[in-house]
Amino acid sequence: TVFMPPKWSLGYNQCRWSYDSEKRV
Repeated sequence: TVFMPPKWSLGYNQCRWSYDSEKRV
């Protein structure tokens, strides 16, 4: 299925947020 599991989504979201935060600073 195209829908991803919550675990993967959460991990991906956290990684992306952390990366964005680091880039912003």
